Amino acid sequence: MKILSNFALLILATASAFAQAPTDSITDSWEKELELNEVVVVAKRPVVKQQEGKLVYLVKNDPYAKGLDGESVLDRVPRVSVNNGAVSVAGKGTVRYIIDGILMELDASAMSMRLKSLQAEDIEKSSC
Repeated sequence: MKILSNFALLILATASAFAQAPTDSITDSWEKELELNEVVVVAKRPVVKQQEGKLVYLVKNDPYAKGLDGESVLDRVPRVSVNNGAVSVAGKGTVRYIIDGILMELDASAMSMRLKSLQAEDIEKSSC
């Protein structure tokens, strides 16, 4: 009887030793992949935002606007379309241009030339 109880005790001790040791190699490798030395947080600023009942397009936040001229930048603004140099906002043909706080009163061809001379890097934002 004593030999049987020692044998049962040996089996229980062996089983508990195996239960405590991790046997799943997938879990071990997954846990090792989660060990980080540092964390880098990347954030992007919005390109378009709604502000005081108007839409503001922030050119400086648009990575695809780099290297474009002013007319091409306007074509990227939602609700604004440019066709053969003619700019329209939400389907309306009359557009007012304010550049550096000055209302530009130029005809369509002169304004188109002025917009083509501007570079995207020089434009901070466009509102409509």
